[in-house]
Amino acid sequence: MDLLLVLFSVAFPLLCFVTFLFVRSQDADFMLIFYEYLGLHPTHALGGKVVWVTGASSGIGERLAYELVKCGCKLVLSARRKEELERVKKNCVDISTALDSTFENDQNVFVLPMDLLQLEKHEQHVKDIDILVNNTGRLQMSLVKKTSLEVDRAVIDLNTIGTISLTKAVLPHMIECRIPYQASYAASKHALQGYFDTARLELAEHNIGVQIICPGPVESSLSENAFSEDVHVPFKDSPSYDLSKKMMPYERMFTDRCASLMTVSMANNLEEVWIAEQPTLGFVYINQIAKRTAQNIMKAEEKTNK
Repeated sequence: MDLLLVLFSVAFPLLCFVTFLFVRSQDADFMLIFYEYLGLHPTHALGGKVVWVTGASSGIGERLAYELVKCGCKLVLSARRKEELERVKKNCVDISTALDSTFENDQNVFVLPMDLLQLEKHEQHVKDIDILVNNTGRLQMSLVKKTSLEVDRAVIDLNTIGTISLTKAVLPHMIECRIPYQASYAASKHALQGYFDTARLELAEHNIGVQIICPGPVESSLSENAFSEDVHVPFKDSPSYDLSKKMMPYERMFTDRCASLMTVSMANNLEEVWIAEQPTLGFVYINQIAKRTAQNIMKAEEKTNK
C-alpha cells in the first residue's frame, strides 16, 4: 500500500506537469490534434480531388491553396483580385513542379475571379468539384453603438448570404454526381454555423459532408481590410486601428500552420474544429464547459485593456 502511495505521489504530479506542457503548446482542439498524428494523411485522402477555394488571394485561403497543392489537389482559386490570384497560382505551380515534374499547371490550377456579392452569377461559375472551401469574408471592427446599419447589412450580405448562395449553387451538381464530398466552411459567424449544422443533417443521405472550421487570431490582413463603423472607411484608416492592436495582445497563429491543420480536418472529415494559439483556445474550452465563467474572464480582460 505504501509503495502505491509513493508511486502515485510521483506519477500524479508528473502527469499533471506533462498535461500542462501539452495544453500550453496546443494550438487546436484535442480531436484535431489526435487526427493530425493518427488520422488519415491529407496527401492520401485529398490527392486528386478538385478543390474550389474562395478568398484565395491572401491570408488563410492563399496558404490553404499551397497546402492543398502539396497534397496533389487540383485547384480552382477565386477572389475579386485577379492579379493576386495569378500570383498565388504561380506559387502553386512552383510548389507542384518542384514535387512533380509532370505537373500541368493550366489543367491543375484554375483562376476564377469572382465577387461573392454578385449572387446572380454564382451558378455560372459552378464547376465539377469535389470540395468547396467557403473562405470569403470580411471583418467588422467597431463598437455596436457606433456601427451604422449599412455596415451591418454589408457584413451579413457578404459573410452569410453570399456564402449560402454559392453553396446552394454547388449542391445540385454534387448531389446529381453523387461524388464523395467534404466541404470545409471556415465560418466565424453564428448564422453560418447554425445553417451548416442543419445542412449537415439534411445532406448526409447524399454522402455530402459539411465541416465547420473555426480559426482564432491568425497572421493575415483581415483586420486591415475590415469594416469600421462607416461602411466607406476601411478599419485601417479609422482612428481605432492603432488602439485595436493594444487591445488584442494575444499571439496570432502563423497562417501556414492554420492551413496545414485545415487539410488534416478535411482529410478526416471532422465536423467542427477549433484552431487557435493559447490562451484563445483555452477560452473556447472554458466557454464550452462554463460559459458564464468564460464571459466573466473576457469582461475582466476588456476592462484591463481599457
